Amino acid sequence: MSRKLPVISGEKMIKLLARQGFEIRRQTSSHIVVQKEWRVFAVPLHKELKKEPLWQF
Repeated sequence: MSRKLPVISGEKMIKLLARQGFEIRRQTSSHIVVQKEWRVFAVPLHKELKKEPLWQF
């Protein structure tokens, strides 16, 4: 049985990543770049994120 991923906004994803220790590095247009040690992700600030990119987190 596979789990379904929730539909979340980019803003909520940023908050979740901040709780995990990620820091906001910069914002370019509608994307925010977060970093924790050597891991760097660009999170789009959309109302709903596509589920495919959520697997990388």
